[in-house]
Amino acid sequence: MKKFKILSINKYKSISNKLTGTFFKSIFDVFLLVVLTIFIVQCAKTPFENENGFSGVSVDTLEFNSNVIDSVKNVSVVVSSNNAIYNMVGNYKNIQNKFSLEFLSLNSLESISDTEKVTIKNADIKFYLHKDWNNIDNAVNLDVKQIASDSIYWWNNSSVPDSIWSSIYNNSTEMISNYSLDLSGDSTLMDIDVNIIKDWIANPDSNNGMIFELSESNADEMISFYSYDYSDASLIPQLILECAISDTNDDYLFDSTFTIYSTCDLQYSESDFEVGDDSLVASQGAIYRPLITLDSLRRIDSIDERMIINSAVVTLTIDQLKSSIGSEDTLNLYVGYFQSNSWDSEDIQYDFATGKTIENITALTDTISISIPYVIQKIIATTDYQQNGIFIQVDNERYDFNRIYFNKNTFNLNLVYTNFIRENE
Repeated sequence: MKKFKILSINKYKSISNKLTGTFFKSIFDVFLLVVLTIFIVQCAKTPFENENGFSGVSVDTLEFNSNVIDSVKNVSVVVSSNNAIYNMVGNYKNIQNKFSLEFLSLNSLESISDTEKVTIKNADIKFYLHKDWNNIDNAVNLDVKQIASDSIYWWNNSSVPDSIWSSIYNNSTEMISNYSLDLSGDSTLMDIDVNIIKDWIANPDSNNGMIFELSESNADEMISFYSYDYSDASLIPQLILECAISDTNDDYLFDSTFTIYSTCDLQYSESDFEVGDDSLVASQGAIYRPLITLDSLRRIDSIDERMIINSAVVTLTIDQLKSSIGSEDTLNLYVGYFQSNSWDSEDIQYDFATGKTIENITALTDTISISIPYVIQKIIATTDYQQNGIFIQVDNERYDFNRIYFNKNTFNLNLVYTNFIRENE
């Protein structure tokens, strides 16, 4: 096997300077310079020998426009959840939000001791306000339904909230109609009939919770409250009971207030928002993630699974006329890898480990660029799925209503890659 002694560039430059400094005083000097130059050029190709024969490494740059896109699918993401950190209610930007809430552990109030009993005088649900959309008068009207006693009792433990929601919503009765809720402070109270609470205490199986939805008089408004799953327990919904304490002879002793924290909730969202596949749309609330397949990258002769992606920068132009970002909102866009054998949203797998985030988008700009070499590397190396490629999402998708439209025709991908050359292939 041949051995190569690699002459460093710096050493070559030193020799070259000495030779040029004497202005090639002899024919031998000229000959030596030519030999060294040829040798250095060969070394720049980093030759090596292995069992496959002589090989080299080449670095190249390719730039692709929107023609590299094979297909685009704006996929709607189901947002019903029993672990949402905000309870949203209302109708805004083609999306309707409702939620249900449950307060358990009320039976302890039936008798607080052997010598004392409780009489409920007033009951309120206390909500802490998170945010509102399109509300100008600091008030909103809500309708409340009581979930029937023969509904599924442990709906809060379901792993398929969509199917559970249909059951509990269709099996509910009107409890409060057009209740005016004051939104002027950090929190608000909704009065509840004490007879309902008393029934829940006497018959725990009847306590399947309540459903809250916006009244028809408040079209195109949306409000969100801190939910049962919010990290700060002091802000979750509370049932506040003002009670009179008496002895076993019904003689009044004193007044007391009991606070019962919510034990579970279920957020449900139904979207009428539709978008075609001529644009790339990343939206919140009515959640859409644009999925972009780039299968044609694997059909280019110079690109195969052996190549190494050094740099991959995707650039997109925002359609400012269609897009919207709230004046108080700061958005982060995440670009990552997806794979699927169908466009069914339940079949799509999202890889959040390989992507990158574009942070602090506070206004609509002309273009965005993001470097995603690992995503492109995975697209080229993966051939086991019918579709795979890039997805874009807005962080905190469930909890706001911003939309970003990208012009598909402005898609650009700049690649810098290293390829191994095998001379015997």
